[in-house]
This record gives sequence, C-alpha cells and structure tokens, in this order.
Amino acid sequence: MKRIILTLALAVGVLLFKPYGGDVQAQTVFKPITDTMNLAYGSASVQATSAFTSQTRWARLVCTTACFVQLGPGGTSPIAFSTGVTTSMFLPANVPATIKVDRGGAISVIRLSSDGTLYIQELGQ
Repeated sequence: MKRIILTLALAVGVLLFKPYGGDVQAQTVFKPITDTMNLAYGSASVQATSAFTSQTRWARLVCTTACFVQLGPGGTSPIAFSTGVTTSMFLPANVPATIKVDRGGAISVIRLSSDGTLYIQELGQ
C-alpha cells in the first residue's frame, strides 16, 4: 500500500513539477527603426508629420503630461477626434506604452489638461 501511495505521489509530483522557466513565455525583441519623434501637443489635436514606416510594427509612446492618442491611416488628412477625446486611448504622463500600429499609419494626440510632448519610437522585429 505504501508503494502505491509513493508511486502515485511521485507521478503527481512529476506532472505538477515544471523546471525553472517552464511558465516563461518567449518575449518579442523589438529594435528601434527610426529616431525618436517629438510631437508637441496642446488644446487642439496634432498629427505626426510623417506616417509610420513600412517596417514599423510597434511604437513606444511616452508623454510628458496626460493625453489622448488616436491611431489612423496615413495621409494628409488629419485624424479626427470625432466624438470627443474620451473615445481615444488615454496615456498617463511619464508611463511608457508599447502599442501595435499599422504600417504606413499615423498618430494624432491631444492634451488632457496641460500642454506637453509625446515621444514616439517606431519599433520592428
């Protein structure tokens, strides 16, 4: 009886045991594609002057004051904050955010309460 219990305990232990790093998922490594772009924003929305490159898959965003960010297609027409800024992505001040972006897409930003600067770093793999 002791052998059966010991055998079951070992079997369960082997099934439950995961070696170090067994639950760690592979992390994606990003590399900067362009120099950091600075986009000053205020009470009116401001769109980046250039679209994301064709190699860009992600963008790291950091803002100096709380703001709202909207992503859209590239081109000359501005990205509208059509139904108000609350429908856009909120970015708190000084907290980096890495987001998935479309190739050739554009970004627009507007302040929450104080003017600031949005730093944009395009990333690829």
